[in-house]
Amino acid sequence: MSKKAFVVILILSVVVWYISRYIVPLYGIFIQRQFKINIFGDSCLSTGYPLSYCADNNFSLVLVGSLNIAIWFVIIWLIWKIISYFSGRVKQ
Repeated sequence: MSKKAFVVILILSVVVWYISRYIVPLYGIFIQRQFKINIFGDSCLSTGYPLSYCADNNFSLVLVGSLNIAIWFVIIWLIWKIISYFSGRVKQ
């Protein structure tokens, strides 16, 4: 893997993870029909997908967030490899 591909996949994995942090509450509101409002703030920090976890401190958020970014990196890298494999077969 070239440096350019590594940087692009890393940036995409961070973006996908960041977007998934906002999908968690939207999933609860629109799919599960559970709309919760806490006027005093919530100590639970959403870590996003694929490992959805309620982090109670910043260390948990960083740890689970890093794992999520690594998982997204592998998923996007595999998709990248599959697309490049099939695009190479089509050109021949």
